[in-house]
Amino acid sequence: MDNTNSTQKNQVNPQSLREIDPSTWQRMPCMIRRRIDLTLADKVIYTYMLSQYKHFQALQKDYHENMEDIAKENGIGRRTVGDSVKRLADLGLITVFKKSVYNASKSVVSYSYSVKDEYNVFKST
Repeated sequence: MDNTNSTQKNQVNPQSLREIDPSTWQRMPCMIRRRIDLTLADKVIYTYMLSQYKHFQALQKDYHENMEDIAKENGIGRRTVGDSVKRLADLGLITVFKKSVYNASKSVVSYSYSVKDEYNVFKST
C-alpha cells in the first residue's frame, strides 16, 4: 500500500499559510504548560484560541474560526484540533456556541468560541 498520498495530504504547505511577522509570538504560561491533563496539541490550541479570542474581543466581534483554519495555522491535523476543542470545552477553558445558519440552498453549522483566560495571560493594566 502506498502511503505517499496520505502523508502528503496531511502536510501543511508553508506557502499556503498567511504571512507571519517573524517577531510575533504567543504566550504560554507555565501553569498551562505543566498541566498533565492536557496534550501538547491542547496547549497549543488553547494559547492560539485565547490570542485569537482577545483579538476579536478588541474589535468588539464574536470569535468565529473554522477548525480547518486553526489546524493549518498551527500545523496540526483537523481531527486533532476537534479533539482538543472538545477536551478544552469539557475542562471549561473554552465555551463553544453552535448556530445553524440557513440560506436558500442549504443549512450550515457555524461555531463561535469564548475562551477563558484562566492564567491571566492578557492582564488588564
